Amino acid sequence: MVLAVLLMLVGVLPVRGGGQEAVFRSPVLFFVLALLGASTIACTFRRKLTLRSIGYHLTHASAIVIMIGAMIGAVLEKKFDIQVELGDAPLHSVRMTDGESLDLGFGLSVESFRVDKYAPNLLVLQGDTIMSEHRLMPDAEVSVGERVLKVTQVLPHAHIHDVELDGTPELIVGDPAAPLARIATDGDGPRDVALPDGRSLFIARAYNNLPVMRMGHAFRETPYPVRPGLILHVASSNQMAIVSLAAGEEAEMLSPSDPTKAPEIPPLQYNFPTVKSVVVHGAENQDLPFGAELVAEDGARTWLIEDGGRLGAPTKQGAHEVVLDRASDRSYEAGLVLAVDGDVVRRRLVINQPVDVAGWRLYLNSYDSQAMRHVTLTLRRDPGDPAVVAGVLGLMIGTALIFFIRRKRTS
Repeated sequence: MVLAVLLMLVGVLPVRGGGQEAVFRSPVLFFVLALLGASTIACTFRRKLTLRSIGYHLTHASAIVIMIGAMIGAVLEKKFDIQVELGDAPLHSVRMTDGESLDLGFGLSVESFRVDKYAPNLLVLQGDTIMSEHRLMPDAEVSVGERVLKVTQVLPHAHIHDVELDGTPELIVGDPAAPLARIATDGDGPRDVALPDGRSLFIARAYNNLPVMRMGHAFRETPYPVRPGLILHVASSNQMAIVSLAAGEEAEMLSPSDPTKAPEIPPLQYNFPTVKSVVVHGAENQDLPFGAELVAEDGARTWLIEDGGRLGAPTKQGAHEVVLDRASDRSYEAGLVLAVDGDVVRRRLVINQPVDVAGWRLYLNSYDSQAMRHVTLTLRRDPGDPAVVAGVLGLMIGTALIFFIRRKRTS
């Protein structure tokens, strides 16, 4: 028993790469468990079966059943993650890592997905440092430098439309005092501009919510300007660089990874006008972000959108600024469509509440938080589970009997 416990402890100690889990499939552990099972059986048969000793026998027999179930699971268990696109055709088989196709024995598709979120917090920032944090609720007051902003509305799903800008977005190339070019970006599409010094500037696309390429993912595009910016191609002398430029930020090179292989990039500045007016109202669409309206003492109104978006009057005062943090998930669920033996069954799959179908147990693992296009499911089939469950129940009953059945008093 001591050897078995020590080996199991080795299997759960954190090791980089997770290789320690191989202990649970090791022949050494199986051999030690086999010895433990044999000694447990020997102890059980050494005692005569009577009404008073039934708890003792049930406890030992249940321990053996648990070990047998666990060993069956270690050898025959199948467990893997799959991505299922929303609205795709039913999935009947999956391709394993060894290249073989595994028939699930049922059809699986996801027809809907829903996320409930906690209200995000209001953050007062000084640069990248959080100076204070406030709960998001109506009538809350937030001090930003010498200004006081009051929260007048909180919308869990803010529908934002009819955004009117005070001017036109403009890209300034070169020194702002004497620029090489001033280019209005009115959203008409790609534009190719030849600069006086022989370089070529190609505006690939203007974004209302600029993708964060360096993080390996992109934000969902929005109809309102949350993080407006441009993706540019700068070419000169058979060299080209791809540049990301957000309003109010410095240009960031996305490609090539080696700056020495890139052409010289002129100074770039993207000026985005303030929002003159905007229409915001609550909606039922779960994909829409949290929104909060803030009103300053002078009547200036600002809409804060979760994850740093802002529409309207600036919220900066000196070095301080107030933003709305990203809302964290409260729970999420997927609507499954299961085709089993010719019947179509619809089930709700909620996080931490698995669904059993055709010998498989389905878990909702994660989802595509950017585009909301797919969910990740964990599928697990363990033939040893029934034995483990039966053994645990027997162990509980046997232990209770040991406590409550009085043993014969000895002289």
